[in-house]
Formats: sequence, C-alpha cells, structure tokens
Amino acid sequence: MQLNKLQLKNKSINLEPGLPLLIGTSVGGRSEAHEQFTRDSRNLRYAVEAGLFLAQPRLEEARPAEILEVLGMIDWLLVLYGASDVLHNEIEVGGLDVDDQYVPEVFFSDTRDAQQAEFRREMAALKLGAGVNTDDRLEEPFEDEKFIQSLDAAFLIDLGFTYRDLIAVFSTLENWVGIGAGAVLAFSYEASHAEIARAAIDSHDGLEESIALKAIDFLVLQGDGIRRLVGIATEADDVPVWEHNKRMERLTIKPLVELPTGKVLWGASSVNRARRIWMGSISSGYLPADFPWKKVRAVVDKAKQKLEKGLEKAAHAVCARTTPYAEKNLDFMDKFPKQGFADVGDFDLLAYWPDGNRWLLGECKYNQPPFCLKDSRRLRDRVFGGGSEIGQFVKIERRRRFFAENVELMRHLLGWPEPTTPDPAITEIYICKDLHWWLRFPSYDVPTKFTQIDTFDGWLVANGFAAKGRPSDH
Repeated sequence: MQLNKLQLKNKSINLEPGLPLLIGTSVGGRSEAHEQFTRDSRNLRYAVEAGLFLAQPRLEEARPAEILEVLGMIDWLLVLYGASDVLHNEIEVGGLDVDDQYVPEVFFSDTRDAQQAEFRREMAALKLGAGVNTDDRLEEPFEDEKFIQSLDAAFLIDLGFTYRDLIAVFSTLENWVGIGAGAVLAFSYEASHAEIARAAIDSHDGLEESIALKAIDFLVLQGDGIRRLVGIATEADDVPVWEHNKRMERLTIKPLVELPTGKVLWGASSVNRARRIWMGSISSGYLPADFPWKKVRAVVDKAKQKLEKGLEKAAHAVCARTTPYAEKNLDFMDKFPKQGFADVGDFDLLAYWPDGNRWLLGECKYNQPPFCLKDSRRLRDRVFGGGSEIGQFVKIERRRRFFAENVELMRHLLGWPEPTTPDPAITEIYICKDLHWWLRFPSYDVPTKFTQIDTFDGWLVANGFAAKGRPSDH
C-alpha cells in the first residue's frame, strides 16, 4: 500500500505531508490553506500510526476507494476526539447534534469561529513577517557552537550517536536523489538500513556506519510503542492523539516506517518536517517528547534558561530605545531594604516616560508552546490559574496593586524626573517569545496587553510610546 499518493480518475492526490503552495495567496488564504493542510496531515498520520498496530499485512495494494473511505472515517473520528477534548479540558462551551441520518455535527459558542478566524489571520501575518522586527528576535541556541558541541556530547552518551549524526541521517533521507542514492524523484522511497547508512557515510565526512545505523534505528517508528504514554503502565485503546509530549513514538518525529520486507519507507517532506521539529523544539529549549535522557535534558534545559534571560534582556533593550528610564529584573524589596516593601517579586521590565507620566510594567514569560488541546489547557492554567495551578497572574496582579500604591515613591527612589502631569498612566504588557491562543483570548478579563518580543517595538509605536522610525522624546 502506498502511503503517500493516490491515482483517482486521472487526478493525482498527494497524501504526503508537505508544505502547501502559498506563494501569492492572501493572509486569509494562507491561514485557510494552512488549516486544511494541518487537518489532512493529521488524518494521514493517524492512518499510518493506527495501521502499524491494527492492520494485518496484506500482499495486494489497497484500492483508492478503500483509502478514501478510511480517511473519511478517520476525519470524523478525529473531529469527535477534538470536540471531546475541547469539552473535557473546558476549552470551550459546545456540544454535538446528530440528525435523522445519524450524521453528527459539532458546535461551539457563536464567538468561537470568529475568534479562530481572527487568530489564524494574525498567526499567518506573523509568519509572513507583518509587524515583525527580526533584529529583536532571541538568539537561537544553535547559533552558539559551544551549545552544539555540548548537545553532541550529551546525545553520544544517552543515545550512542551525536545530534549532528542525527541531522546527517535526516539530510540523507531528505535528499535521497540529490546525493545519488536514488535515480528518480518520488513521493516515497524504500531502502534497507544498510543502504541508508552507506548513503549517509558517503555523503557526510566523518560519519561511521555503526553510528549511522544507530541513528536510523532510532528514527524507525515502533508500532508497539505508539499507544504507550510516558509514566502510564497500560496502553491506550487507540492512538493517543489527545497527548503530545508523553508520546515518544510519533510519525512526526520518527518518520521511518518499517515494511514486512525489512526495508524502511519514508517520504522526503515527512523527513523534512521531522528534522524541523527536532531542530525547532531543541532551539526553543525543549525536547520534542518527554525522552528520559539525563545528559541531553540537562543541556537543553540550560538553553531554555538562556532563552528566558534573553527574553528579559531583549525586552529591556527594545524599551531602552524609546526612554532612558527603563530597568529590568527590578526587585524593590531587595533594592531598597530600608523601605520595608512587601515581597511581590521582581519587575521584569519597568519603564517611565515623564511626558504624560506614562509607565510600562512588563512581564517577560517564556512558556512551552502547546501542541494539543491538553497542552493548551496546561498553558491556560499555568498563565491564568486553574486546577492545581496558582497561575502567573496571581503574582502579576499582586505586583500591579503594589505598583499603583507606591508609584510616586518608586519614581523618587529611582531618581527619575518629575512627570509633566500628576496622575500616572500605567500600562501592563506581557511579553513572550511566541503568542498563543490564550494570550489573545484570556480565560477571564485582564487589563494586560500581550505581544511577542519581535513585535514589541511595533507595539510601542502603535500605542504611542515611541514615534515610528525614531526614539520618542524623553
């Protein structure tokens, strides 16, 4: 059975997860195309993963009509799974209608569709670079050679091959024809472990065959592990699509499928996606799954800590371009012990504009991005509170009250000049590396504004803290 292409009535249907052609499309068109691509690739991944532990091998190829029927059922199954997760995790109010033909229809609140469309457009615009200042982006860990060396050493101890060995194997699989291992560009390729290893060492200097084989073995999706979740003894009844981080066997990060012949099957774009996930996750300070690798986790955790500190440093640098009265990591209790201030923690960013008596209270938070609805609920609870989580906004609200009660005293202690007007105008901003759903649609009303670090400069201009193209008047 081909996993990536159908021929149906003279129409070629590409089932290989890959990037949709978006050149020349509008932001709205791009967001719709991305949504459709996400849905289609999700259905196909489920088909492959479920097939590895459900299906019995068969010699004849499946007919296109059979594949389309299965994909149709998978689509509805995942729609229902998604609706169940939304309700179970209290993401949204909604329900399920079943008509007289037993066709189910999921519905949510009236505002959800409009919010989703608005959020998709914003995310598409950000991907296109609208309002983004690339100079303000955080320095990626992979820009530091010492980090890569530390990561290589940790991978070698925990897995028997280095991180760069893994990338070399990805490169080999992704460029199978380009390196001369295959003759014709195709939607999928098949080769033995040994053939892939030989191709990898031929195209990458210093790579040993035994090491390449270890990396290849690691990238083979293991059917007996697909329903296992980290920390849970029993297997799930189905592919646990409701989880993400606790799934160590996922096609998105292990893109090789072993065939009954002993060869492995893969698609170039699925390998490309996996490589980008591995690189993107680690560069964000996280592993793509909850792998129990002590050495690797230690190195990646240090990268996360550096990114967290870098976020505060970058936010201060952006603000300092508009006013000389800006401080970062300011703890009034520690800085002015004689005042007997309450312990409300430190202000990640505090900035002042005497003209208009304007103040900016910045909270710099580096949160792990969500990849499923369960992750989304965890992020919501981490930020706004819920369940066993107190939430970041408990401390944020405490600092807000503290500042409002002591603003004039704090200005005096910092030695900042008198304002032009007596009443302070206080704005609270939450600065993060990447925006997420809950930061656009909080679970309860907050006076806080939200922005990414690379759009913070534009936000200052749009909100009158700085003039476009030049520093504001101090």
